[in-house]
Amino acid sequence: MFELFKKKYPILTVSMITPADQPITTTDAMKIFKQHMLDIGYLEKDELSEHVGYLSDDIKGHGQYLKDEVTNTKEEIQEAKTELANLKKKLATCSEDEKEDIEDGIELLVGELEIAAEDLEKHTNKLAEFKKDKRVFLVDYINTQVHGDDWMSKLRLPHKKTQPLGEVLFGRTR
Repeated sequence: MFELFKKKYPILTVSMITPADQPITTTDAMKIFKQHMLDIGYLEKDELSEHVGYLSDDIKGHGQYLKDEVTNTKEEIQEAKTELANLKKKLATCSEDEKEDIEDGIELLVGELEIAAEDLEKHTNKLAEFKKDKRVFLVDYINTQVHGDDWMSKLRLPHKKTQPLGEVLFGRTR
């Protein structure tokens, strides 16, 4: 019954932040956040500085998280390379009985290195995108603040023959 009086706020999409061809810096993100939250009536003017501080902290935290992902993946790769080198040395001096197990270990490590290299590329690209443009982060942040963590579930999914949801929300294409 009380849902009738609950104010409905619009869901922000990437395309709503213009101009679309200019990257959004942290400073821009804070200005857009303030203006949007005032425009939709979600925050009052006296609440803005506190919430902008939270946004700033979350931007820094997300950037650090992405950097840590890159660093951790690099460390995993280095550890796997060291282990691979040790197995190759061991292979050169092992008996015939141990040879098959060591070769299997090498094969497994090579596969893990390939996956880790793909992960590193993915994490590095995410970090570079984030450093360059905070637009996607800002859209997710605002919608999470206004609509909750499950804000995407409140959307009507696009029809199969229309744009994919990721493209609609974040300007992503396949």
